[in-house]
Amino acid sequence: MRRIVQLKTSQHPQIARLLASTADCELVFAFSDPFWGLAGDGRGLNWLGRIWEEERTRLRTSLPATAGSPRSPRAPLDGEATYHGRLSGESARAM
Repeated sequence: MRRIVQLKTSQHPQIARLLASTADCELVFAFSDPFWGLAGDGRGLNWLGRIWEEERTRLRTSLPATAGSPRSPRAPLDGEATYHGRLSGESARAM
């Protein structure tokens, strides 16, 4: 499961950024499975939450300080507009 979580964050940078944005919060998965998560009554080992927390720590030690930021200029969020050129036409006149 650790390897799957590592692959998830390496193949989906937006998930890595979201994970980094959780700071030091405890990650709890509400599954009825007492090994991987916590049941509604709070009982369980929450191993999936622990693995995600381990991955968050691993990412912190392997990424530059700004790479994990949810709004990093080098890594825009999905659907976020980026500008890579010169304004022209109406847009330039409005500035």
